[in-house]
Amino acid sequence: MDRKMLFGSGMLRALAGMLLVLLVGAVSIAPQAAFAQASPVAKAQQQYDSGKFADALATLQEALSSGAVTGSDAVGARELLGRCQVKAGDVPGARNTFLKILRSDPLYRLDALRTPPDEVEAFQQALKTFEAEQLQASQRIPASIALFGGIGSGSNEDFGKYVAVGGGDKEFDNKPMFGISVRFPLAPRWSLDLEMQRFRAVNEDSVSGPAKATYELTATPMVVNVIYLMRDSDKYRVNLFAGAGPMLNCYASDKFLFFGSIPLKVTDTKVGKYFHAGVEGEYELHPKLAVTGRALFRSAKAEKMFKGSEFGQYTGATIGNRDMDFSGYGLSLGIRGYIGY
Repeated sequence: MDRKMLFGSGMLRALAGMLLVLLVGAVSIAPQAAFAQASPVAKAQQQYDSGKFADALATLQEALSSGAVTGSDAVGARELLGRCQVKAGDVPGARNTFLKILRSDPLYRLDALRTPPDEVEAFQQALKTFEAEQLQASQRIPASIALFGGIGSGSNEDFGKYVAVGGGDKEFDNKPMFGISVRFPLAPRWSLDLEMQRFRAVNEDSVSGPAKATYELTATPMVVNVIYLMRDSDKYRVNLFAGAGPMLNCYASDKFLFFGSIPLKVTDTKVGKYFHAGVEGEYELHPKLAVTGRALFRSAKAEKMFKGSEFGQYTGATIGNRDMDFSGYGLSLGIRGYIGY
């Protein structure tokens, strides 16, 4: 058979070659097109490579908002989103995008060798902001719980005047106080503290015979404190604080023998007002444990206990309208345990 008949003319051979090239190209391009269709990140990358930054932004924002990309793909999508934002002129938006990535993955870094300098600069700005946030977080005082006890004012002279009519002391014997507090960090130097204390003072007369009349005053302040860290060294901390709250369970009792033989007890309960301010020091025994001491001035008062009462077991005196008053100074020593980070 003639070769020209078998293969055709030279023009036919050239046409066949062109068709072969187109076929090979179509075979190689088809998977890439299919992958781009299947992957929004790949599609956005193609748009970025073509300089279509606005289109790439729209593709990535739609993919991220719809949940079309997840896991490691989402990190790649956000990285490309930040890069596109730089190219589109939204550098603040790019910094925020990179910052979000760093907050979710502190070890994430942009490849500076394969990324244009303007995009790397936006990432570095975000990294500085992130590192500043990390430093600030490391300087915050962790949450803690403290147990403490101490002494303070509590003579309760208004009630003492009544007891003195019966031969007792005009000042109550103020017993040691105790308390507990839970502290939470708010900022590097600021904390919020929730505290409960317990006060108690007692007295007795001298005219009721062997079974003396006894008096007891108790109160439980519930205080919200704001704490400011004034000084922080290797082992020592010094705080300033102020707090206020209700003085709950203000309880007053007068226990005596009526006609020398019948036991009676007169009581009253109210809610008072409490405020204090002072200075607190800590010495670190262990990263999680410290000895703490504080000195404060306080206003701790419940007015007009036994309001309107005309009762009185002593001639010329009644127990009505007496003020419970633990106002004055307070000194305490305790242990604080730190929890959390």
